[in-house]
Amino acid sequence: MPTSRKKLISGEKQRQLKRKRKATSSSSEHEEPGSSAITGNSFSMNTNTDTVSEQSDTQYNTDYISSFWETAFGMQTPYSLGTQYAGSPPPAHVAGSGAPGSPFMYPAFPPPPWAAKMMDDIKHIREKMSKIDNIEKSVNTIRVKLTDLETTVSSLEKRVNETENACILLSDAHDSNNKELENSSQMVKSLNKKCQNLTNTVNDLEKEKTNLNEKLLHLEMKSMDHNLVFYGIKEYDGENCEDIVKNQVLKQTLEMDQTTVDNIKIDWANRGGKKQAHNNRPVVVKFQDFKTRETIRNLSYQKREALKSKDLGIGVQLPFEIRDRRRKMRSLAQRLQSEGRQVKVVGDKLFVNGKLYRDHQPTPDGATNAPMETQDSQG
Repeated sequence: MPTSRKKLISGEKQRQLKRKRKATSSSSEHEEPGSSAITGNSFSMNTNTDTVSEQSDTQYNTDYISSFWETAFGMQTPYSLGTQYAGSPPPAHVAGSGAPGSPFMYPAFPPPPWAAKMMDDIKHIREKMSKIDNIEKSVNTIRVKLTDLETTVSSLEKRVNETENACILLSDAHDSNNKELENSSQMVKSLNKKCQNLTNTVNDLEKEKTNLNEKLLHLEMKSMDHNLVFYGIKEYDGENCEDIVKNQVLKQTLEMDQTTVDNIKIDWANRGGKKQAHNNRPVVVKFQDFKTRETIRNLSYQKREALKSKDLGIGVQLPFEIRDRRRKMRSLAQRLQSEGRQVKVVGDKLFVNGKLYRDHQPTPDGATNAPMETQDSQG
């Protein structure tokens, strides 16, 4: 037993002994004289009473501790005490009614301070233990939730890893596409540059071709300087075009004398174009000198009415494209003339109000890519 508890029990015993001695002394004072035997007996009774009182106090403390132990811990003390009163009521001076429902066997007076403090501590411990149980339940719930959360996080990590792998693949594909696109862009730039060079080359070739065509047309027109075309001459099978021109046109229509007609030298004369039924093809004549050609052409202007009366015509041989261009130019000249403008056609040039009309662009020497009429006639 601890020292503090021993001190408390011994102090309580001393107080009880003092009360008993006072009670004994007061009873002895009130006794009658001559009762020495009784006094002696009383002393022995008091002595016995003190012994019983001490035993009762010890038994009370032991029973109190046993009751406290059973109340606090729900079990009996490890040593067997409090059996002296089994089957008999407790002593009168320690028996008490106690509070109803009191956990102690003999609550004759309040519990000692150490017991009250211990009871409060145990009460607080029980409350904290109850809270700890609740906390443990909450912790278990949190653990379950954490387990579920870990599973979810693991699944998310797996999906994130798969997404990262997919992103890596997409990034690689994107980089590859960017590289291919860059290469394609460079190829396109190179092709554009080549196309530009080809375009420039084609333009140069077109210009060169145009220049060559102009030169070729100029040479072709030079070769036609001695040629005249006779229209409206009736066509016969097995005819001699040179004799027909000299007799029907020069001699009969233009009224040239026989000597002049005989002195005219012709390189060749033939029909131009393909033969068609009910259609007289024109006769192309190449004279040996330009002076003879110009003499006959000027005379045709003078004898225009005689030629018109016989449905004949004489003109300079020109390439088909030049004649078509001049025909369009004459149509334009007629339209401009109808608008009240002064129009003049000189070769393949159109002058409007004394100025060169530049909406159409005929070449100065009548260059064209179309074949000449002479080539068609000889075809």
